[in-house]
Amino acid sequence: MKAFLELGDNVYPNHMYLLSDDKSKMYGYKVDGLGEWQLVKSPYRFDSRRRQFQEVKTTLPKIKEDKATKQVGGKSWIIKGSKGDSYTVSLNNGSFDCTCTGFKFRSKCKHVEGVKEMA
Repeated sequence: MKAFLELGDNVYPNHMYLLSDDKSKMYGYKVDGLGEWQLVKSPYRFDSRRRQFQEVKTTLPKIKEDKATKQVGGKSWIIKGSKGDSYTVSLNNGSFDCTCTGFKFRSKCKHVEGVKEMA
């Protein structure tokens, strides 16, 4: 988990976000990058397309929900992609998730389909 400052065209405020390392899940944010962290109840999928971010070194808050990334009570599989990269497919509360770029954009991918066939 890392803090990222959104870089923009100064038309919109540049918030600071608390994101997973691959920027696919958000845990919290700071409005205009100032003040206290506003934490979400549970991490949710974050769309970073067409946006630019810069990692910021800052004190990160302690988050109880951090265990959700480990899929507590769920299952996870490490899947090797067609180009040799490894991806994690997770099943938690009946919902599949994958760390690949395709899943981040389309909410479906061949890695999840492969796990569904195996399960």
